[in-house]
Amino acid sequence: EQLEHANITFNENGTITSYPHHPLVYQPDKSNGAENDTLFLPNIALL
Repeated sequence: EQLEHANITFNENGTITSYPHHPLVYQPDKSNGAENDTLFLPNIALL
């Protein structure tokens, strides 16, 4: 997994603030379904 960081800010107290972005890339050769398939998942907390 590779993160991209956006809005990098160097703060006065010596810290750095950034917003990580997790880019997702569909790889059809590693998938059993199509990119536009709909998934129905149970809400485990509700069960």
